[in-house]
Amino acid sequence: MLAGWWLLFSLIITTGYRSSLIAHLTVQSKTKPMETLEDLVREGGVGGGGWRWGTEPWLLRGIPRDYYSKHTDPVVKEVHRRMEVFDADAGLKEVLKGGFSLIDFENYIRIIIASRYTADNGYTPFFISKKGFSITSAFGWGFRKGAPNYEPFRRLIHALEDTGIIKYWIANVIDHKVKETRATGEMSDIPHLTDTQGVRQCQFSIVLFN
Repeated sequence: MLAGWWLLFSLIITTGYRSSLIAHLTVQSKTKPMETLEDLVREGGVGGGGWRWGTEPWLLRGIPRDYYSKHTDPVVKEVHRRMEVFDADAGLKEVLKGGFSLIDFENYIRIIIASRYTADNGYTPFFISKKGFSITSAFGWGFRKGAPNYEPFRRLIHALEDTGIIKYWIANVIDHKVKETRATGEMSDIPHLTDTQGVRQCQFSIVLFN
């Protein structure tokens, strides 16, 4: 009886281990996505040759240019020094090739990805960083000194922000723009979910401006 139970226990353990090992060897593991500029520089390696990144030409002018050129952080300086230039579609194609991140404005690139590179079931081969960075400290409204409507306006803006109405409006505008673009244009090719290359491509990231 003891030998029989021991054989049954050994069979269960062996079967479970074998199936777990087969699953581990068959299903491709996911790489850790890029989230921050520090991630880019670390994976890029000393002197380059590793992970690459780029941005659009219009994001190297004006305020973004000042952000990079005047920043004192060595990480930001290194990102700027090794920055490549692509437009949105060319940059996204580089992302799909692997080892590349596109730095872009969040709402702008979300519309492009949702309109051209997202299947009807919601699948997209792109990862969007959840830890973007800001290039401006604040946006402001201009009022003359002593304007009587300043205080009511300030309270209204704060109330809209606290209740989430502004975020809702922005999301609604993006959703409307995506539907409009998809109705009038054609999507780019979407990697098939069963394709190993397509699964690997899901892990490449886009680092965003907020």
